[in-house]
Amino acid sequence: MDKKPLINLLLECPSIRNTETRGSLLKMLPRHIVNHISVGNTITESVVNIVDACMNYSDGLECLFEEMRLFDEKTVPFQKLSDFLKNQDSAHEEDLHLQLTEIKSAPSVQQNAEKIYNIEKIDKAKFE
Repeated sequence: MDKKPLINLLLECPSIRNTETRGSLLKMLPRHIVNHISVGNTITESVVNIVDACMNYSDGLECLFEEMRLFDEKTVPFQKLSDFLKNQDSAHEEDLHLQLTEIKSAPSVQQNAEKIYNIEKIDKAKFE
């Protein structure tokens, strides 16, 4: 996931922009995530630290967005953030689908080994 647009969208959300609300939001996150978030000197640095900490856990960003939903669900910035995340999920699923298609269409190791064996047999027959 591209962090820069994510960070920019988070910076637009009221629960992140407001220092007190951001503090309350962080208290609601699971302890294993909160313990790895450093306080930044600026709001941008703080958000980068939050995103970095959340991205270290499989459920981190999901937890953050679920807690943000309580504060920001009806806001336009949160809707933009939700749309961005849906697009990221769709792009990720499409990429996985393409990779799976490539794997399925690629010859198997066994098929390649058989082709190499047959080529070697033909080569040997030419010299006998």
